[in-house]
Amino acid sequence: MKKKFKIFYTTIGSKKEAKIFSNKLLKNPNIICINIFTNVLSMYCDKNNTLEENETVLIIKTFLSEKEIKQIVLNYHPYNIPFLSRINCNLLSEKYYKWAIK
Repeated sequence: MKKKFKIFYTTIGSKKEAKIFSNKLLKNPNIICINIFTNVLSMYCDKNNTLEENETVLIIKTFLSEKEIKQIVLNYHPYNIPFLSRINCNLLSEKYYKWAIK
């Protein structure tokens, strides 16, 4: 049976935190790659106030299940309430899949 490739999205406070967090995640051999996008402006409402924060976005490419990635992210993420969402992955290059599956 072919392993199911998944992509997850989360945010974190800084590039430094992103690298520390990513290194912890990458110890799991089913996490293939993490893309880090720095200096992302996040705006949100909290207690009727609009707030702005600079964050770093992480795109996590993995063969882990949603349950497995959620458990790992919640164990290592520095936020009290981390955002985690799955990105639909209907199209994946066969060459990339073969490289990732090793």
